[in-house]
Amino acid sequence: MSFIKIITIVLFIVAAIGILIVNRNYGFQTYTVNGSKPVENGIWGILGAMVSAAFAFGGTELVGITAGEAANPSKSVPRAINGTFWRIAIFYFSTIFLIGLILSSKQLADLAVIGGLDKSPFVFTLKAAGIDFASELINFVALVAVVSAANSSVYACSRTMMSLCQSGKGPAFLGKNDKRGVPFLQTVIVATLGFAVFFITLVPASEQDIRAGHDAFDLLVGCVGACILMIWTMISISHIRFRAALQAQGIPLSELIYVSPVGVVGDYIAIIINVSALFFSGTATFFADPSKFNIVDFLDAYIILLAYPILYFAYKFTYNTKIVSLTEVDFVTGVQLKRDVVEIEEPPKSFFGKLLDLVA
Repeated sequence: MSFIKIITIVLFIVAAIGILIVNRNYGFQTYTVNGSKPVENGIWGILGAMVSAAFAFGGTELVGITAGEAANPSKSVPRAINGTFWRIAIFYFSTIFLIGLILSSKQLADLAVIGGLDKSPFVFTLKAAGIDFASELINFVALVAVVSAANSSVYACSRTMMSLCQSGKGPAFLGKNDKRGVPFLQTVIVATLGFAVFFITLVPASEQDIRAGHDAFDLLVGCVGACILMIWTMISISHIRFRAALQAQGIPLSELIYVSPVGVVGDYIAIIINVSALFFSGTATFFADPSKFNIVDFLDAYIILLAYPILYFAYKFTYNTKIVSLTEVDFVTGVQLKRDVVEIEEPPKSFFGKLLDLVA
């Protein structure tokens, strides 16, 4: 499924570059054509869109969950982390940049209001390149992408549920696996709940609500995007504490199998960006133009944020937990240091096997 998505994105990039070479009407002039602006709604527009952007980028944190089941994590996890960075840089940013050179902000806004697959920026670009079956192609790839995302989400959520229940933060029976060591029951529960969410599309919404972005799907996107930003923030806080505990206990970084190339500096930058996005997501429209303030948008942005402190402090006060001091952080139980790693010999792969690994 990843292979299909990557091939389609590569096709799109090639088609977009071909359009820019052949048709001189496209290019950086689309930033200002017909009254468009390079940044249509200024800094507030950027901040207001960051929660939706987080929804699109969500899933990069799954590498930490998969590490527990990787056959050779000392090799596969660093490779996955580095590969994720470059795939985002190449495929996400390049497609966004190319769309901006072909479609003006006014055209993109019109397409967003009209909606429908035929008005997708990808379909518009591919049809401009002479690919008449673009609608069918993107429809197929969108279906594959949904299944792929659902597959990753079911995997991650079932493993998270299992881990929480094994540590006493949920029903004990959901912490057990089957004879193969697979969290089968948890997977069934997660998949069933995920499938049930699709019935939200049956909830009728007026055309006015849809145009204003008040349909159920947009509400879910906002909630999930905010959750992802909170998860990333807690990952950064955990890493800062992790590095501080290493230093407090005199454990050198050379003992680690993988070391973040930007250290805790990247964590502080990430925290600032994530918290800013969470705070301004519901108020960006108000700051940009107070007359456009909408209570529905405000609640969409912030209602999910109440869940985190409620759950955190409810658990903390119920079980009277304390923050572990840096000198007492456990770096022994279940930890494998660099000197203890046993390298697993991987069978040699053919040229096509290596190519498939590189792409998919």
